[in-house]
Amino acid sequence: LIRISGEDRFETSEKVAEKAIELGLSNDTLIVTGGLSYPDALSSSNLVKDKNSPLVLVRNNLPEIAKDKNLIAVGGIKNMELENFNGEIISGKDRYETSVRVLQSLNNDFSNLLIASGENYPDALVASAIENPLLLTKKNGYSLSSLDFIKENKIKDFILVGGLTNLPESLIDQLIGLDDDNFKNVKLPEKMPSNHNGKIMVLTMHDVSDIDNAYNRTPEALKADLLNLYKKGYLPISLREYIDNDINIPEGYSPYVIVLDDGTLSKFEINEDGSISERCAFGVFKYIDDRLEGHKTKATFFISGKVPFKQENLVQKKFDLLLENEMDIGNHTLNHVNLSKNPQLIEKEIALQKQNLESYLPDDYEVNLFAIPFSTHFTKKDKSKIFQGEYNGIKYKNIGVAEGGWKLSEAPQNMDFDNTFIPRIPISRSNNFDIPTELYDFLDYLDKNPNKRYVK
Repeated sequence: LIRISGEDRFETSEKVAEKAIELGLSNDTLIVTGGLSYPDALSSSNLVKDKNSPLVLVRNNLPEIAKDKNLIAVGGIKNMELENFNGEIISGKDRYETSVRVLQSLNNDFSNLLIASGENYPDALVASAIENPLLLTKKNGYSLSSLDFIKENKIKDFILVGGLTNLPESLIDQLIGLDDDNFKNVKLPEKMPSNHNGKIMVLTMHDVSDIDNAYNRTPEALKADLLNLYKKGYLPISLREYIDNDINIPEGYSPYVIVLDDGTLSKFEINEDGSISERCAFGVFKYIDDRLEGHKTKATFFISGKVPFKQENLVQKKFDLLLENEMDIGNHTLNHVNLSKNPQLIEKEIALQKQNLESYLPDDYEVNLFAIPFSTHFTKKDKSKIFQGEYNGIKYKNIGVAEGGWKLSEAPQNMDFDNTFIPRIPISRSNNFDIPTELYDFLDYLDKNPNKRYVK
C-alpha cells in the first residue's frame, strides 16, 4: 500500500507529480494551474495527455519540482498569485475561453470532442481520464469562442459526459445548428393525408442570444428548431394568413406560425458593413430560407419601443426589408407596459405605437395585430379596449391578439377558432415543467397523435 499525500492539496499535487515523473512521465515540462478553482485544472488535463507531463496545483509560489522545468500555466497568473512567472501562459477571459485556448494549443486533429460541464466538476473530472480532448461548457449555451473553435476545426463527433441537468438537449441543438452540412440536401418528408380538423402551433420567442432558457434561444438552436420542423413536414405561414385562413403551403404538410415579441436588437441587427447579422432572428430566417427548399419564413414581429430594433438610423431600412420578405409588423405597445395593472393606458399605449410603427410603413399598411405584454388577463370591459379604441384621434381595430396560453391553436375554419386571444407556444427546450408547454413537448404530442395535427 502506498499513500501519496501532503499537508494540503498543493503539496499533495506536488508529490503526485514527483511520483508521475518517477514512473516515466516527461521530466522536462510541468503544467501548473491555480488550486482554488477546479475549471482550469480540468482544462489542464488536455495538456497532461498531450504533453505527457504532470500537473501541479499552485498558490503564491512555485514548488521546488518546478525548478529548471519548461512551465506551462493554465489560467490567469493572478488566480495563482504568482509573480515573475517565466513560462508559457494559456488563458482566456473566463473558464470557457481558457478551455478553448488549451485545445488550440494541442497537437490534435480534433476528429471528436468530449464535452462536459464547467459549472459542476464531477462529470468533467471523470471525462478527463478519456483520451479524447475535453471542452467545458455552460449548461445554457456554448461560449462564442467554443462555437468558433468547433466550426473552424470542422468537428463532427461529440461525446457529452453528464445528464440533462448539466448538459441539456439545447446544447445538442446548438451543435446541429452550427454545422452547415446538416442543412444540405434536406427534403420534406412524404406527404400526409389532409386533416383540416387538426390543430396548429403558433410559436413565440423573445430574444436570440448567447444563452438558452425559457425566453431566449441561441441562433444555432433556433436553426436546429426550424430544421426539425421542416424535416417533420411543418412549413411556416404568417399570423395574418392564419387568421384569414389563407394556408398557402403545399397539400400534405402542416402550417405553423412564428411570432416574436419586443423590439430588441436581437430580432434584427445590421452590421457596420451593411450585412445582416447571422446572430439575429431575421438573419437566422434568411439562413434557413436560403438552404431549405420550399421554406419561406413569414414571421410576425410584435414591436415595442419608440426606436424599433434599436439602430435608429437603420429603422426604415429594416422595415423595408421585413416587408420585402413578407414579414408581418405587429403592435406590442409603445413602452411594454403591463396593461392589466394599468388599464387606463390600454388605448394610449396601443394607439401611440400603432402611429409610431405606421410612420415607417406604406400608407396602405395597417398595423392591426397585437401581442399582450406579459400575457396578462383583463376584465371584459378592458378586454374590449384591446381590440378597438382611440387615443388623441388615433383609432385602432385589431384583427388578432396573441397571448400566452401555452397550448395548440384551433384551425381557422373550425367553429372553435377565436382570434380574440390566440394562444402561443414558446420556441424553447428548457424542460422546466411537467406539463406540455414548449415546442418539443407539442412536437412529441403531435407525433404520437397525428390525428390532432392540422394537415392541408
